[in-house]
Amino acid sequence: MSETYKDAIEELSYELWRVFVGRKFSYEVLEEDKYTVIVPWMSRINKYMIRRLALNHDSYFMEDCRDKEIIEAIIKPFKKRLKKLNASGDFKKQEELMSCFEEKQEHLTRCEDELLDAKNKYREAKESKEYWEEELTNAQNSLEEFKEEHPELIEE
Repeated sequence: MSETYKDAIEELSYELWRVFVGRKFSYEVLEEDKYTVIVPWMSRINKYMIRRLALNHDSYFMEDCRDKEIIEAIIKPFKKRLKKLNASGDFKKQEELMSCFEEKQEHLTRCEDELLDAKNKYREAKESKEYWEEELTNAQNSLEEFKEEHPELIEE
């Protein structure tokens, strides 16, 4: 099976991910137009940002710094392969890939939001349960105290 542009981008994404996931860049990474942010400054880098960087491997802008040197060192071995695959036409357009990644990112965000909602509901239910258990214990204690104070009222 021959390699595709998408396969090479996936491999590049993985190599970038291994080094940068969870880290923060000192400078933001921009698309070539210098207006669209790929990786925000001082934000924890996630897989989505890494994929966007991989897709813009030949057209991103970042101030000169150590992180840029590392990015370039990782990207360099892929440039020839990606250019060859790109020239052979064996790829989807970057916009289509970005759209796919953005849809996956939106889905992931929705799932994370649903998980957070479920965790909050669980926490609230647990707090409610603890509250009612404490109320029950207090009522039982009050009943025991009442029985001790007024044994004549208790029928056996």
